[in-house]
Amino acid sequence: NIKLSKEHFNYKWLCFEEAVTLLKWDSNKTALWELNKRLLKQLKC
Repeated sequence: NIKLSKEHFNYKWLCFEEAVTLLKWDSNKTALWELNKRLLKQLKC
């Protein structure tokens, strides 16, 4: 289970392509891109 703090009342499980379109800030998009890249690299091992 995921527990969210009171200020975070909504979440969604999304594919990378959809998630990145919903992000407002470039820094968040960059962080998501970097995480996606690392996860894909781990899957290839």
